[in-house]
Amino acid sequence: MDRIGDSVAWYKVGLELFYAAGRPAVQALADRGKRVFLDLKLHDIPATVGKAVGALEGLPISLLNVHAAGGPAMLRSAVEAARGLTARPRVLGVTMLTSLDGSELPALWNPTTDLVSKVLALARVCREAGCDGVIASPQELVALRREHQPPFVILTPGIRGPGDPSQDQKRTLSLPEAIGRGEIDPSVDRDLVFDLIYGGLMYRVLVGETVEDETVAALADLVMSGAAGPRYRNRSSRRELVQDSR
Repeated sequence: MDRIGDSVAWYKVGLELFYAAGRPAVQALADRGKRVFLDLKLHDIPATVGKAVGALEGLPISLLNVHAAGGPAMLRSAVEAARGLTARPRVLGVTMLTSLDGSELPALWNPTTDLVSKVLALARVCREAGCDGVIASPQELVALRREHQPPFVILTPGIRGPGDPSQDQKRTLSLPEAIGRGEIDPSVDRDLVFDLIYGGLMYRVLVGETVEDETVAALADLVMSGAAGPRYRNRSSRRELVQDSR
């Protein structure tokens, strides 16, 4: 975080970090002026999830997520509890994990519907329950946006460079492909989207991973085109943004 500096305003705190360092990790980010997406993917009975969200009182978080498969009552419990927090974080429903490609689903879900249909159905449940948005792969983005207009948030993990390893994610797109599908929506929280993409690139550079030049160049071109939020539009040139990520 010290090396990245002010270039990134949003940070995701996932299970590994939260289990290892807990609330102090979130507070440390907030103390440095960062906004936090608490990525715990809660999934339990409604009362337990509601109490778990309520237990986050005092944590300066801006986003948190729950599994949409927990059902309407669980989602409503999470939303109601989040609205009672001082920080009032937005709640996003996780539709289908990007580690699933659909081949696993017949044994787990209704075999008569495909993966995209399941994502859309779960997103409808999330919206009806009062969630502020959903998390899905970039491959479902267009279908989701056709049904759910801003300010409904669609957050898409699985953005990889054209030559980057996908790790355990199966439903991925490169940044240029995601842009072509409408990943950067001027009506949504653009800085959040850019921070998660740009911050991910920066992290991978810092830990020594290879990032395709095409990925960085695509992000830089998009920023320079004016599609990014105000913080990124302050970049003086495409070269400056590319150099920042090296």
